[in-house]
Amino acid sequence: GSMHVLQAARHAGARRVVLSSSCAVYGDAGAAVDESAATSPISPYAASKLAMEQAAQMTSLAFGLSTVILRYFNVYGPRQAPDSPYAAAIPIFIDTMLAGNAPVIFGDGQQTRDFVFVDDVASANLLASEVEVEPGAVFNIGSGRSVTIVELVAALRALFPGIPEPSFGPVRTGDIRHSAGRIARAGQALSYRPETALSDGLAATVEWVRGSLQGSPS
Repeated sequence: GSMHVLQAARHAGARRVVLSSSCAVYGDAGAAVDESAATSPISPYAASKLAMEQAAQMTSLAFGLSTVILRYFNVYGPRQAPDSPYAAAIPIFIDTMLAGNAPVIFGDGQQTRDFVFVDDVASANLLASEVEVEPGAVFNIGSGRSVTIVELVAALRALFPGIPEPSFGPVRTGDIRHSAGRIARAGQALSYRPETALSDGLAATVEWVRGSLQGSPS
């Protein structure tokens, strides 16, 4: 799919293509990573993202098409479905708590993630489409701060008074233990500045979900 987009953009004379990649290409790095860190995908999804990155960079080298690659960390926000094959933790937790049930944490809950609000990711894409950077440049796009899953669930439970304490399930095969990104390069080259605190982003997401259930999402 990505190759078709790159080829179509080249033939159409597009100035630039911004590609959505993933922090999953780093695998289980164990520490905060910058863009120079080794890639080590441990899932088919991650491998496909890395292959897309390589195709974009080769297209830039071979044909001169400007490409920019954004490695998203854990994106969340309104309109994120809890029941898709790629459903993320936050919409699943929200869906569970809306039903009045205790959230289920897989493992001990001390695994960490960098959750970045969708508005900040949208801003990163706009900046990447406009700012002059070297072809094939790669940027981490996150909030710059990681939290444990236990901390995430506590922040969400504060928005759902009366929800029971979480229960804990077995560790899921293939789950990454720690995921954290350094975003200084995007700040310097793109002037990327994430502006949404996790507490504010979660509140906005929950408000949207409640509104959508009432038939009036904002």
